[in-house]
Amino acid sequence: MIRKKLLIMATCFMILGLLLAGCAPAVAPSPTPIAAPPAKTPAAVTPASKPAIPTPVPKPRAEQPRYGGILTVRGNGVPPSFDIHQESTMYTIQPAAPSYNALVKYDPFRAEIVGDLAQRWEVSEAGKVYTFYLNKGVKWHDGQTASTEDVKFSLDRIRRPPRGTVSPRQAMLSAIEDVEVVNQDAVRVVLRYPYAGLLGALSTGWEVIMPKHVIESRGDMKRVVVGTGPFRFTSYEPGSFVKLERNKDYFLRGRPYLDGITIYMIIDPSVSFAALRTKRLHMTSTGNGLTSSQAEIVNKEKLGIVAQRLEGSKTWRLLTRLDEPPWNDIKVRRAVDLVLDRQAAIRVVQEGMGTIGGPLPSNSPVAIPAAEVAKMPGYRQPKDADIAEAKRLLAEAGYPNGFDNRLLFRSGPLFEKAAVFFQDQLSKLGIRATLEGKEAAAYVSRLYEGQFALAALSLGIFAAEPGVILGDAYLTKGAQNYVGFSDREFDRMFDEQMRTMDVAKRKELLLKMQHRILEMVPFVLSHWIDDLMGLWPEVRDYKHGLTLYDNFQHENTWLAQ
Repeated sequence: MIRKKLLIMATCFMILGLLLAGCAPAVAPSPTPIAAPPAKTPAAVTPASKPAIPTPVPKPRAEQPRYGGILTVRGNGVPPSFDIHQESTMYTIQPAAPSYNALVKYDPFRAEIVGDLAQRWEVSEAGKVYTFYLNKGVKWHDGQTASTEDVKFSLDRIRRPPRGTVSPRQAMLSAIEDVEVVNQDAVRVVLRYPYAGLLGALSTGWEVIMPKHVIESRGDMKRVVVGTGPFRFTSYEPGSFVKLERNKDYFLRGRPYLDGITIYMIIDPSVSFAALRTKRLHMTSTGNGLTSSQAEIVNKEKLGIVAQRLEGSKTWRLLTRLDEPPWNDIKVRRAVDLVLDRQAAIRVVQEGMGTIGGPLPSNSPVAIPAAEVAKMPGYRQPKDADIAEAKRLLAEAGYPNGFDNRLLFRSGPLFEKAAVFFQDQLSKLGIRATLEGKEAAAYVSRLYEGQFALAALSLGIFAAEPGVILGDAYLTKGAQNYVGFSDREFDRMFDEQMRTMDVAKRKELLLKMQHRILEMVPFVLSHWIDDLMGLWPEVRDYKHGLTLYDNFQHENTWLAQ
């Protein structure tokens, strides 16, 4: 039997991560999801009023889900590959995710973790062994029967990637000691220690189960998509669109409702909005879906488009390499941290669609409280005292007149806007930053290789488990620790919180970790980004997940047309 206490804690830590105000009670699924009004953010961390969000009043609907129709969705960019295990961009996960299943997933309507490939699971008394029982009759899209061997192979591929395989989320499954096949229906996950965040880690959109036989024959899944999910991958026109069709052999009887999905890769937000207004698109993506000015147009013209807000979905960071001058001097990093005007960043870069927070977004209950952040040097207003202190520190570090540097950013209008803003902020200290724009693949390559002095980074939060979020960016071996930060005290606290099952004690540790990060300034945190996803009301039973990278399966989505 599942230990009730462990299950509750695991679910709570999943929800505590980002978006909810606490461990919310389960909410009954609705056949007609309409975006709820955005949650209020404390005034102390919202310097600019947020734009009005279109939220049409839902009308009672008695109809049952209907079959048929092709859902058209905006894809933000070109996927570098379709191998979800090896990539870190929603450009990959959005078109590929409808073809896959994970063991478990987060249900945004019920606000809890539910089974996906696993129909149920049990947890041992000591909390170190999870046994997952799979649904029967699951087949890969090529007709072969899916098995527990595929589950073991996939989890092992993520946590212990073979030579030549990249695993950005390896740390998420670091608590796993072994994955054992019990029989054809059950698989056992053995932990090194009780870990309350396991289900949260397994439920992200990245931990999908992939076909062992295909990877062993092809080497990877970069150019082929073969899953067990509700939709089969049928065609891809590079840079243009991806098409998927209904999987008639899906193991969940009666699903999906849609005949298919077409994802159009539209980089320009104005082109995307034009396509949405004319209903060429039924919905945008969760990342960079609607700008605040576009939301105002929707309200003013009463277009009827619904907007779902995802708060704290991404963060802007100004990365600084720590292994060479001037950024190896903490005084230089602190100077930039002090001078940066976060309130102006939200107004200029996000058009008001953002919040100020520390290493975790302020709407997370395990984050440093918003009122406390608002009083901190660098985050407070007015800026006079912080700017004066920043100039003193920079002079003390030996750079009274500033210095020249190059600022790497990803090419594109939204990214360039942020880079120009950072350039302007640095000039207050006499730091002359030359902008260097690179297209997506080259930009990401430069980050991983550490080939930058300064870099503007917009990073989506790919997991709701707070320990994973912090570990990924700040742990010595964190997958996205691009700056080379290494701190024994932080690593020690990370290890301790991983093993702590007591909710209050773990929250205390997570708070200490965040304060340690702010003290060490491994890079400069700017602000958290709020995203708006626009969709027409005829898109039913769809709601965004906890992060930008969840809930792309569309197995329950249907069109009222």
